[in-house]
Amino acid sequence: MQPKPKYPKMKQMVFRPLKRGFSVLMVALIPGFAGGVENFESLKIIQTTLPNYPMRLTQMGLYEGYARLVIAVDYMGELSDVFVEEYSHETFATLARETVWKWDYIPAKVNGEPTTVVKALDFRFEDRTGLHSVDVMAAAADKLGLNKMYGKRRVYSPDDLDSIPEPIEVVKPQYPLEFKEEGIEGEVSVLFYIDEEGRVRMPHIAEFSHEEFAELALIAVKQWKFKPPIRRGKPVSILVRQPFNFVGDVRE
Repeated sequence: MQPKPKYPKMKQMVFRPLKRGFSVLMVALIPGFAGGVENFESLKIIQTTLPNYPMRLTQMGLYEGYARLVIAVDYMGELSDVFVEEYSHETFATLARETVWKWDYIPAKVNGEPTTVVKALDFRFEDRTGLHSVDVMAAAADKLGLNKMYGKRRVYSPDDLDSIPEPIEVVKPQYPLEFKEEGIEGEVSVLFYIDEEGRVRMPHIAEFSHEEFAELALIAVKQWKFKPPIRRGKPVSILVRQPFNFVGDVRE
């Protein structure tokens, strides 16, 4: 009997910055299997408009602010989801969210084929002596989900919760039939948010050993549902890393 193939070295996501107009720098998180693929074209964002600084906040004596968003753009170039991770004032979060829905997008590509992509964006607002500016800049991967309070909302880790969120629906990824005869094994790591309503948001692949495993793990996680994460008696959002081991036709 031939020994089962060992796990190959896990491929890590490659964060490829794109700089385009008006001090823009964005970081891509690919929720498919683009990590490790050389022929990758970044998502292009056409900023048709930028938000004005809210004069109401200036009158209140607030001259700067911040909001961090995570957006998902599908293979057709359509914005499919927007997740507000942090903000210094709710008005900044609202302005940033409204703005990204007005922009146009050219989808990312892997090997020439359009693919869905997730990007983290930082909006910084400033009003100094009547001169208003808005910068959209990199939300670096190591900042995503950090336990640092920037404002009235942040994303927590599971360790911060009163208890681990209880799953309502969990779908296991299917083992690829074409791998069964050879008994190929592999691993996948999926990152995703669980929001205040227990919904899975912005799932994307962090590491994978085989493209087929990555795709099937992502399809499964998108169907998961949880009871809302609770911290100090109140619902919050958390960032989760979920590993999957594919062994024969058994999923762990």
